[in-house]
Amino acid sequence: METFRYSIGTWAFGAVPDRYMAHGYRDRPSLESQIESASKVPGCSGVELPFAPGAVTPETSGDIARFTADRGLAVSALAVNVTGDRRWAQGSITNPRKELRDEAIARIADCLACAKAMNVGLVNLWMGQDGFDYPFEADYARLWEDLVSGLKESAAAVPEVCLSVEYKAKEPRVRNVPNSASQTLLAVMAAGAPNLRVTLDFGHAILGGENPSQSAALLASYGKLGHIHLNDNLGDWDWDMAAGVSHWWELVEFCLWLDRSSYRGWLSLDIFPHRVDPAAACALCIKATEKARTIAGNLKLRGVDESLARRDAMSVYSAIMDM
Repeated sequence: METFRYSIGTWAFGAVPDRYMAHGYRDRPSLESQIESASKVPGCSGVELPFAPGAVTPETSGDIARFTADRGLAVSALAVNVTGDRRWAQGSITNPRKELRDEAIARIADCLACAKAMNVGLVNLWMGQDGFDYPFEADYARLWEDLVSGLKESAAAVPEVCLSVEYKAKEPRVRNVPNSASQTLLAVMAAGAPNLRVTLDFGHAILGGENPSQSAALLASYGKLGHIHLNDNLGDWDWDMAAGVSHWWELVEFCLWLDRSSYRGWLSLDIFPHRVDPAAACALCIKATEKARTIAGNLKLRGVDESLARRDAMSVYSAIMDM
């Protein structure tokens, strides 16, 4: 099996606030300090950086790119922030106010241009405020039209850089849009821009009742599997726990399907270690995923493809127990 490339979302080393500890469980370090911490995690060769005031901006991008490279790390992606700004509380590219939709599209375009200047091939787009909370709140037809047209216009701004759309079932909205692999794939296909892709967040798939491997296979079959976020949860909330702690078998199967899908992108750790050491949590993510990858590789050698063709799950489990 191909070797995986691991990057870390630098927010893992940030203050990691939640709604009960709004100022965070740790002091907020500089972005440079977070990059430095990531560089010391065994197996990490890249970082995913936020495109936001106080982090990566067009003005700071050159210095940050050099600082990152000097630590032996690549920038796997820029994550554009259109969720944490209160002006987009009613949505970014689906905001009911056109001027706010335009501002969100401009922010995304600026991030794509910045990524191109930094020689970064992918921008991750999570639109956490796009969606609805109550019945009778949204014009669903318009919401969809704005989503598709907003993605198309955003992607067209810098066609040389991949714009990968991350989905999530809920939070901070009661119902996020887009909220599933299939819905995001449909939006991306409807937008028609060749540089649009879909980000599969392992924990978001679990939260939405999906099998992450099935979602990966679906997206890959249309050539739209753009980016991976690794984490885990209990299926009830997006806890952003270390990979493999709850859905171990799903992680093993996921590694198998990333190989079957010929995925060559980054596996980016998107975790929020509120009460544990972030470096240790990131190291555990990589160690667990590498263990899962080894098991998946051994299954491949033991004829797992034939077992899948017969839909013979018991023979796969038996092979695992014999390892």
